[in-house]
Amino acid sequence: MPTSGWEPGEKGKFVAVADGHAAEVSYEITKRRVALTMVPPNYEHVGLVNGPATQLAYCDISCKIEWDGEAGSGSWEPCWTKE
Repeated sequence: MPTSGWEPGEKGKFVAVADGHAAEVSYEITKRRVALTMVPPNYEHVGLVNGPATQLAYCDISCKIEWDGEAGSGSWEPCWTKE
């Protein structure tokens, strides 16, 4: 994946290669972001249940995607844990 700050309006490109086929992917980061808390064993809660002290969370960041000329949408989900 590209090195990115994942800020709204940011644009970039990268090439995905698999089985001898290369596809150019262009992306634009949108303003849509949803923070979610992961509570074991398999529950997700919208928001950070313990604020900044939340132990296991991720942020769903939406992107506009163009993959080999085909437009669509996607997301990036950076996760974090606190000890």
